[in-house]
Amino acid sequence: MLDAGQMVNWDRLSYQASVPSGAAVKLYVRTGSTSTPGAGWTGWTLVGQGGEVTGGSRYAQYRAELTSGNGGTSPVLSGVGITSDAKPLNHPTETGH
Repeated sequence: MLDAGQMVNWDRLSYQASVPSGAAVKLYVRTGSTSTPGAGWTGWTLVGQGGEVTGGSRYAQYRAELTSGNGGTSPVLSGVGITSDAKPLNHPTETGH
């Protein structure tokens, strides 16, 4: 689950994966404004590489579906990110600055 730390408008999905011949990676995304998914969350939506994640919320959750390729070789998903219009959060430091 991704926590933007504030209400944001989500933008684009990107991921890093090694996908052997015949294999596939599918990513599904849902969003919501509570830390525990529930009735107020959107349904799962299939989003491709560079695809738009619509809606405004604090949280986004993704689910990956990995399908083996020829000879049973599996894809490897190594990173997922979603851009947004989040503003920098100011967290106090030990010195108060």
